[in-house]
Amino acid sequence: AQIVAAATRNEIWVASSRTGRWIRSYATHEAPIGSIALNASGDLLCSISFDGAVKLHHVSTGTELSRSNLSRGATEVVFHPNGRSVLVARESRVDWLD
Repeated sequence: AQIVAAATRNEIWVASSRTGRWIRSYATHEAPIGSIALNASGDLLCSISFDGAVKLHHVSTGTELSRSNLSRGATEVVFHPNGRSVLVARESRVDWLD
């Protein structure tokens, strides 16, 4: 999949990198989004917000697949090469989430 994604305050925008056309947008967090990441195949997107919410979305539908809540806001998220686990950085910790 050739997908790119960007986030505004609390909304995620997904576009085709081939055509440059927006595919969808969806409001997903109550607090500002701190970071987003696409997995290597482009079918999953993880987003984190400053209120500690970590959400996994199916890119083509925008469906929220899972949600975790951390006690403190996260600052960065990246996918593990397996495409399913994510590494979440927050203040003085780094956690793997499956």
